[in-house]
Amino acid sequence: MLPIISLLGMPASGKTTLGLRLARQFNLYYLSLDDSPTREEIFQNDTTLQWVQSNIKSVSEAGNHKAILLDGFPVRPEEAHAIQQAFRVWFPEIVILILCLEKDARSRFFQRAAHDPSVIPAMDRRFAHYKRNMELLFEEAFGHTGFVLTANDGGMTIDEAYNALLSMLDPVDAWKDIVSTDAS
Repeated sequence: MLPIISLLGMPASGKTTLGLRLARQFNLYYLSLDDSPTREEIFQNDTTLQWVQSNIKSVSEAGNHKAILLDGFPVRPEEAHAIQQAFRVWFPEIVILILCLEKDARSRFFQRAAHDPSVIPAMDRRFAHYKRNMELLFEEAFGHTGFVLTANDGGMTIDEAYNALLSMLDPVDAWKDIVSTDAS
């Protein structure tokens, strides 16, 4: 199985923008929960877990990438444990947590929705879910992984946020192993 990098952060913290850039530069397979079954299913059943497991297996078997970058997964501790059981590996090898002030993330989220007030209830649910699950997730699932903490605050350009992320990844042994690997 390919190494797994989990990219986490509150909604609109920059996960997708930074993750896609990282994936392109380092030949990582980018897998986003936004590509999975509907967003509501992500928080309500195991459809997403099965979808992620299937993708991890097929991408690993193909061998065309150095690692798999999971954008926004796992979102619950039991998802991380299920992946560990399914593949009999410690999951994930690296966890990247993007810190972002909630006011900045909410502003980005609202801008993306073209200032449509009807998105506010969905936005509130996603922020509440993040707050409810992240602390438990880190305590239960990520005690033995490479942990990278980076920021993407309202005063940073995307280039600054990306360079900050790279500088935090550079000393991580698991990251060094991934980027030095040759993919088929």
